Amino acid sequence: MISAYCALRPDKDSPLGRSPAPFRAAAWAALRNQDAPLRIVRDGRLVSAPLTHFDAVLISQATRDWEVAAKVIGRTLQH
Repeated sequence: MISAYCALRPDKDSPLGRSPAPFRAAAWAALRNQDAPLRIVRDGRLVSAPLTHFDAVLISQATRDWEVAAKVIGRTLQH
């Protein structure tokens, strides 16, 4: 857990490391202005996505028989 925290801690020598909060706040404001229903992480960045973003992969993991949605989601997460 500590190593994960250290990896996420900004480097004090980087331009954004001293105060990343204004950059992150501006990025979040831009995402909010897009008014998208979903946010995903793509290439290490948080981006807006349509609500249908995960449809194809969920459908590919579904069977023709009825089953609890949690099973389809679980298979999708393992995929």
